[in-house]
Amino acid sequence: MSFPFIAKKWVGIMHDRFVVRVGALVLSVFVFSATSRAADWSPSGKTLTFWADWAGNLEAYIINVDGTGLKNLTNHPAEDANPVWSPDGRKIAFYSKRGGNGGEIYVMDADGSNPTNLTNNDVEDHNPTWSPDGAKLAFQTTRDGRYQIYSMNADGSDQRNLSVNLHKDTNPDWSPDGKQIVYIGTRDGRRQIYIMNADGTDQKELTDNRYLDMLNPKWSSDGGKITFHSLFVDFGVERGAIYTMNRDGSNAKRLTEDDLYNFNPFFSPDGKQISFNSADASELINIHTMFVDGTNRVDLTQKTR
Repeated sequence: MSFPFIAKKWVGIMHDRFVVRVGALVLSVFVFSATSRAADWSPSGKTLTFWADWAGNLEAYIINVDGTGLKNLTNHPAEDANPVWSPDGRKIAFYSKRGGNGGEIYVMDADGSNPTNLTNNDVEDHNPTWSPDGAKLAFQTTRDGRYQIYSMNADGSDQRNLSVNLHKDTNPDWSPDGKQIVYIGTRDGRRQIYIMNADGTDQKELTDNRYLDMLNPKWSSDGGKITFHSLFVDFGVERGAIYTMNRDGSNAKRLTEDDLYNFNPFFSPDGKQISFNSADASELINIHTMFVDGTNRVDLTQKTR
């Protein structure tokens, strides 16, 4: 797997105003940080959940795909982010700082009611992902002095370290067949994509590039592909590119070839499209979709001052 560019660092994006178009709904909102995230689809494909600081702090939101039903699910003064649907669509797991520490994994009903702290400790717990049967969650945590990937039952019991190594592992995503977890492993200062069995065994590196950092791997709905973004410098300018590859790391294809910083890709539920964020040279964020071959790019947001 080879890439022609050199990695550098993450781009910070702050204080911009956007017109966001979702279906028939047009919203004028402020986005204050790079931590805004493109929407995650519900299992039914009818609803989106996402996080943004429209209310002045990070909150988890829900909206129907036709633009109706916009609702702040968390509505809390603390930071709430990373909402992800349970496979049956009845629950949403998310990360929150409402406990006053580095962050906890919570779960709530799909309407935002009954938020429950699952991790309940004084370290940082982030980025939950559901197993396809909804029985377990995987997440990243600093409870071992560095980020490791843990799993737990959906009620918060049986929390165990899957990584069990001296390195930094983050951003887990459970495979659709429930057998594997893809994640980011940092080795020798490089962030690459790794895969392991759901019990933490057989950890393998899928990408091996000395120049590029790979980030945010996400499975396709059939489990045959993984999408991710890479960081590089092109003629002195930081860029990000969206890629797909086979689940074994082979046949990597670059899908974006523009001058934008493209990041945060994920597959649509039917596996036919990829949604992603982008930032231009002035650090303005927008959201786009495209077909899985990189064609038919559609702008879902339009930025205004």
